[in-house]
Amino acid sequence: MHIWQYDWRYADIMSLLRSEYVLWHKDDETPFKDQLQAFRQQLDETETVILANGYEGYQWTNGKPWAYVEDSIDEDSTVEVTDKNTQILLKAQELRDELTSVLLPAFQETRTSSYND
Repeated sequence: MHIWQYDWRYADIMSLLRSEYVLWHKDDETPFKDQLQAFRQQLDETETVILANGYEGYQWTNGKPWAYVEDSIDEDSTVEVTDKNTQILLKAQELRDELTSVLLPAFQETRTSSYND
């Protein structure tokens, strides 16, 4: 409930995600260990994007695309960095979208039921 109460703060979001209670993409074909490792990698990359850009509050719920720009050392590495950053950004946005698609309806339901009581 802290995420809603304190407007999507970094610490609250990461606390929930690091708890691994919200491990996504469970399937029967991939060993759980591999799924957990992939989730942790996605989470680490998402945290990098969040910290690099200061994403909190409305930036989690407004549905607008995120940006992620990392400085490159030289012009030759720019293309590689850009491709890598694009993949990292897509994974971060995917995790954001999955989290908000579950939490926003739950928060709305909680708010609606508290008004009706």
